[in-house]
Amino acid sequence: ALDGQAGGEGPDSQFRAEYELMHWVRSSPVPQVSLMDGIVMGCGAGLAVNGAFRVATERTAFAMPETNIGFFPDVGANWWLPRIPLPGAGLYIALSGARLNANDLLSTGLATHYVHSSRL
Repeated sequence: ALDGQAGGEGPDSQFRAEYELMHWVRSSPVPQVSLMDGIVMGCGAGLAVNGAFRVATERTAFAMPETNIGFFPDVGANWWLPRIPLPGAGLYIALSGARLNANDLLSTGLATHYVHSSRL
């Protein structure tokens, strides 16, 4: 899935590629930096939380919006949501679909750093 080849066998291959990429980001021996500057939702959120360093800006809007249309958070959220250090935060994010800003991400531990977008 990470070999750069186009195509695939349908939705299963897309999900496999997403999960393999998230696993690679999380387990890479080279620390990965997630720059969360703007909209970070769904798969983007699932990918961003796996970076060793997760940088938010004043423009960050982070959410798992699937719940707003009756779905459950996916793309690995069932792994990282319960591991958020702030009690109840994972459940809140999972059930509400709320948009979180940089301060929210820093207080929950989903962001490790804050940088003004003009400095990226």
